[in-house]
Amino acid sequence: MKNRMIAAISAAVILICAFGVCVSAEEEESTHLWVGGEYVAPEKAADLFGDGTVSFDLETNTLTLNNYRYEGYGTEWPYEDKTSAAAIIYDGDRDLTLVLKGENVVTQTGGADLGYGMFFNSIAVITGTGKLTVKGSSASAVSYAVYAVRELTVKGGEINASVAGASPRSAALCGSGVTVSGGVINAAGNDDEWSAGIYSVKDFVISGGDVTASGGKTTDYSCGIYCRENVTVTGGTLTAAGDKADQYSDGVYCGGNFSMSGGALTAAGGASAEHSTGLYVNGGSADLSGGALTLSGKTAASTVSIKSKFGGVGYENEDGTGEKGFIEPDKDAAEQNYKKITFPHSHTLTKVEAKQPTNRETGNIEYYVCSDCGGYFRDADGKIYIEDKNSVIIPALGDEDAPVKSGFPWVWVVLAAVLVCAAAVVIIIIVIKKKKQTEV
Repeated sequence: MKNRMIAAISAAVILICAFGVCVSAEEEESTHLWVGGEYVAPEKAADLFGDGTVSFDLETNTLTLNNYRYEGYGTEWPYEDKTSAAAIIYDGDRDLTLVLKGENVVTQTGGADLGYGMFFNSIAVITGTGKLTVKGSSASAVSYAVYAVRELTVKGGEINASVAGASPRSAALCGSGVTVSGGVINAAGNDDEWSAGIYSVKDFVISGGDVTASGGKTTDYSCGIYCRENVTVTGGTLTAAGDKADQYSDGVYCGGNFSMSGGALTAAGGASAEHSTGLYVNGGSADLSGGALTLSGKTAASTVSIKSKFGGVGYENEDGTGEKGFIEPDKDAAEQNYKKITFPHSHTLTKVEAKQPTNRETGNIEYYVCSDCGGYFRDADGKIYIEDKNSVIIPALGDEDAPVKSGFPWVWVVLAAVLVCAAAVVIIIIVIKKKKQTEV
């Protein structure tokens, strides 16, 4: 079921790219842009509605929303034997820049087979200092709040994207590739069959900004961030969570390689009957050279080992309870056995003083113990990990080659003294008897 739905979504992306958006305009110089169901004619582009809320610069291909509000069906176009509709649609080939000013609310209402809050047939870049609340409608096939046939890049602004109602498949943000370098994003998928907060057909990259992505409650699959190729985290803050699902739930799904060198990522799988992980890497590797990473899931924190440049800690349960253990750096430790893992780990170390062995008791070298992860270390900075905890023990000296040594022989001294005294008494008695015999 999961693979069939993914294939259907991918097919929709490919077909839309191939056929384009079949909306006609009679103007010789087309803006390829429709906002709120109205075509943006070149002569009206500077101020579409005459109130300063929507403007379009043809030279730079920049759309600016300034306290714009719209709720409605938008513009419709055919797609095979289905209908598509979007509140805002751009069907040109040039890269489009969307600038946000003030507070903007865009809601596309239901009725189409494929519903979009915003649809971009090109590369789309969102920036600005304003706020955008955008909702995709309930649709019979698929629904997206923001959809880019090619790459979607967010550099600024605040975006709150969601899908209203119930659709079989949905994602709040979707692009051929998704890149975030700034701004704030809150992306929430809807409750139904297949749901993701952010869906990237190719790579997902975050180098800045603050992103929260969550899937909805589903009968099949729920995912915070679904990426069919590589996931790269170099900065910013990313929180991704799958919700309750009958089959699969992941915080982050990565179809290629996962790498992280900065920023902070917290990913959690939701309640699931079959599978729940913080990070699902399908066929690739996972490398961590910087940043802060926390993964948790009811099945496992991660489906693959994390190759980390620094140590972490693993927990028996997804809430951080139960037995825990230190995950050594630069090793492919089997941390997938843990339900929660965190990198890096800040040790709380207690020094264990060196102790010399005796003939009967073992001793130990000087070492340090972390009260949190339970790891043993040779240094006070917690950098030299002791993998074998028994190696700190020094055996007792009491063996065949080293006979047991006693203390000062006081017992023998007392016994000798007693014997000397007894001998003296005997001598005295003999002397007295001889003296009496002589006198007689």
